[in-house]
Amino acid sequence: MGKRGPAKTPTALTVLRGNPGKRHIPKHEPKPSSEGITCPRWLDSEARKIWREYAPQLIRLGVLTKVDRGAFAQGCRDWAELNRLQKWMKDNGNVFPLIVDNLSKGQPYAKRSRDGRYIVGMQNVPQFTQWRALKTTVERFFARFAMTASDRAGLEVAPKEVEESAFDKFLSYSQNKNAPVRR
Repeated sequence: MGKRGPAKTPTALTVLRGNPGKRHIPKHEPKPSSEGITCPRWLDSEARKIWREYAPQLIRLGVLTKVDRGAFAQGCRDWAELNRLQKWMKDNGNVFPLIVDNLSKGQPYAKRSRDGRYIVGMQNVPQFTQWRALKTTVERFFARFAMTASDRAGLEVAPKEVEESAFDKFLSYSQNKNAPVRR
């Protein structure tokens, strides 16, 4: 049996939001690396475009890590499929007529088609049902990775600490008035 209640907000997002609920933030939570995350080869070209557009930004925010790679890739694939279904429905329509040869007594409205059969209603194409299910999945994907404005509302992004280079350390040391002078 799964865990009850809503899924917990990832700690990285809680910290970015400034811990609005003032709840305990785990100190020893696993922190996967976000270094060297690459786009999976199994993604198609449309999904790869989505990956290349959004992954760098999410890595910079610390939301996308190596262990999230599979979930993010699946989200990119679903988003690409959603776009394909939307294009198909734009080109072909999202409903089709229900046609019968003979009317039954319980059908008060019907329009006669050119071939003599009756149009008794309209029905969604199967692609519309797929599109609606994928839309829900992609919306969850957006929320999981803080990709909508409402998910980012209240986030506070701290600038990454840049490690000082050896040359910068040398310059700051030589500018120190108490530093020994070599002659």
